[in-house]
Amino acid sequence: MADDWEASDRKLYKASVAAIKRFARENSGQSVCCFFFDCDEPRYGHLSISLDTPENNIRAVKELEAYAIAARARNLRGKLTWEWAKHQLSTPALSPLNTDSGDFAFPEYVEVKFPAWVRLSRKGYPKRAEHEDDYLESNARLVMWRVVEQLISEEAFARLTMASPFLIGYSIHDQEEVILRMLNWPQPTEPGAVAGSSGK
Repeated sequence: MADDWEASDRKLYKASVAAIKRFARENSGQSVCCFFFDCDEPRYGHLSISLDTPENNIRAVKELEAYAIAARARNLRGKLTWEWAKHQLSTPALSPLNTDSGDFAFPEYVEVKFPAWVRLSRKGYPKRAEHEDDYLESNARLVMWRVVEQLISEEAFARLTMASPFLIGYSIHDQEEVILRMLNWPQPTEPGAVAGSSGK
């Protein structure tokens, strides 16, 4: 039946494992800092897997910062700039890490199709109340979350050379990206210890 979300879980999990194995084979030793699912509107039944490298991530962050600096210098001069201060100083939002998979080194590395989602959107599904999320979109989110948790529990990412930190997340259409998990954090240095020393 179209609402068989466990089937969607299995399909995305299988595609994810295959993508990880393929990337490890084709890009042996290449450090990876982001693994993201990028879902178009779920009613189209299209999802892609994207990966990024630390070097490319830094480049994307610096490019966005340079754009923001130039835009603010251009738009916050002259009279009445107070009217635009909030928007100009918060847009684009800057971060030390880029989570926009469109700017990843390997965007849409693997594509996954979900015809069942298309059929469900055409057939119709439970309508939401005003305060509730969309049925199809919410279940697509849950599929991605469950698959991420399964990949982590089975140590599927161990095949990759994970940067520190290693981010796993998703986005749906043009909505804000969501980070689900952050792995491979560097170990904190003991107070008074010299970074990189063994402590002995």
